[in-house]
Amino acid sequence: MSATCGWVETAIRYKFLACFLLAGTLSADLDACPYETAEDTHSSAFAAGCLVRSEGKMLVVRHKFSGKLGIPAGYSDGLESARCTAYRETLEETGLEVRVHEMLEEFDDGFRLFRCSLADYIPTSDPVDVPASGIAEISEVIWFEPDSAPQRQWRFPEQHPALMLLFDALSSQ
Repeated sequence: MSATCGWVETAIRYKFLACFLLAGTLSADLDACPYETAEDTHSSAFAAGCLVRSEGKMLVVRHKFSGKLGIPAGYSDGLESARCTAYRETLEETGLEVRVHEMLEEFDDGFRLFRCSLADYIPTSDPVDVPASGIAEISEVIWFEPDSAPQRQWRFPEQHPALMLLFDALSSQ
């Protein structure tokens, strides 16, 4: 009987240890940025985001409180580069890992928009669930036909014309 109890205790300890290590690994993924180079450390911005085009569609999120659409983006933690902000915010809001390429635009308010691509192919016909890291602010992750929503449905409507032009320009790349 005591051997069985000892085995159960050991199994519970290992299960706890495995969960602890897994939780640390998942949070480390959100904190780790593959874009920390000497060049990037001098390139901070208060906010940055990703313009992702795949199969003719744009990756967008619907913001929970306003119901408005936007590209995956957010504010810097103050210590990271603009590219890392774009990477981290896209991962947090969509659960999708991206490759962050060149900066496409710096808007008048200092927001930096990067061309990004999916790290792994995902068909745009597949639904994307909002990850736990984005559930507080994002209600939906959408592969979006850019012409299907008027400017007033965007969180930052003043950026909409530039986003559409940049999105169209990505089709030729």
